[in-house]
Amino acid sequence: MSGPVQSVETFETCCEKYKQIFVLRNRTDEGAVPALMDLFHSTGSVLLRHEIAYALGQMQVVSAVEFLTGLLEDGAEDPITRHEAAEALGAIQAPESLAVLERHAADGASEVADTCALALAQLNFQIQKGACGCERRPQEVLRLEAELEAELEAEAGAQRTGADAPPGDGLACERPAEETPTSSYSYVSPAPAARAAPVVALRAQLLDGTLPLFERCAHTYTYAYMRMCMCMSHVMLRGARAGHWGLTLSPRLRPGPSRSPVPLPARSIDCSSPPNRYRALFALRDAVPREGEPAVHALCAAFDDDNPLLKHEIAFVLGQLEHPAAVDALCAAVRCEDEHGMVRHEAAEALGAIGSPDAISVLREFSEHPEPILRESCWVALHMYDREAFLASGVCV
Repeated sequence: MSGPVQSVETFETCCEKYKQIFVLRNRTDEGAVPALMDLFHSTGSVLLRHEIAYALGQMQVVSAVEFLTGLLEDGAEDPITRHEAAEALGAIQAPESLAVLERHAADGASEVADTCALALAQLNFQIQKGACGCERRPQEVLRLEAELEAELEAEAGAQRTGADAPPGDGLACERPAEETPTSSYSYVSPAPAARAAPVVALRAQLLDGTLPLFERCAHTYTYAYMRMCMCMSHVMLRGARAGHWGLTLSPRLRPGPSRSPVPLPARSIDCSSPPNRYRALFALRDAVPREGEPAVHALCAAFDDDNPLLKHEIAFVLGQLEHPAAVDALCAAVRCEDEHGMVRHEAAEALGAIGSPDAISVLREFSEHPEPILRESCWVALHMYDREAFLASGVCV
């Protein structure tokens, strides 16, 4: 995509821009999207450019669709960035993206074509089940929560400045000017998880190369598991802020399901198709707290597959889990010179999330690798391991 002259990143500038991406992603004002676009044009780093596309997708703002569509259609852009743009369009779930995703489902770059096919299936799935748009806008929940918090603090401050307020307590409820509310973020996955099943069955489904990555599937799902409505009442939001319903927006590496503040009825859809691999992947991820290492090892077994799109999602999920049983498989993925760059990149960042001695050793070993996306991913992972530096920048990763 044409734009200003792009810089070559050093360790310092790469890590600083990476942090800035996620600071902007967690903002709820209208200036965040243009700022991310400006940041995109400031760098030639595939790592940073594709992370910006990822962040725009996670923000789920329709105003980013035109920019992401341009990235996807730009044949001069790196396929990894184009892949991430397609995935972001699938996350935003704007109906106007169907046409461009359909065109590029036959793209010459396999990672782009597979991602477009996956995004199309997800979009069609959402259209078929009829979820309202407000369920897919977690940033709107953040915006409403921020507004409600400001109102509540203003009311509390006014009450405390009344005649019956204790002496010297007038500022007790005020937030220092330099502070901003911390926010977590819910990861918008490219496919819903399959129903819970034995690990052996899910592993077989994940590793079955004859199955599609993702297709619409006949199942009964409960809105209570997936709904995050921006149209919640202020009463609901107040309860959510107090933690009554567990409504939190999880950080990038530790996502969790959104929960509705009120029970909602299960709903069935009649759109039969065979089982698929992505849904098994996310079901295995969700099974790890119950099943432990067997579920982690089932995920790791997919690194023997030929599909780089599937393997990069496996690496991403293992980073979310931060389970030490994944370290050997992730180290092997980073070390494999024949592996796709986006798989090695995600494996490196996952090792940074786990942060074991073996993981850090491999990251240091490959921090001078000639492949830029791997080298920069190791930089970022090593820097991200210093959580205090990231938290000091207001980053939730």
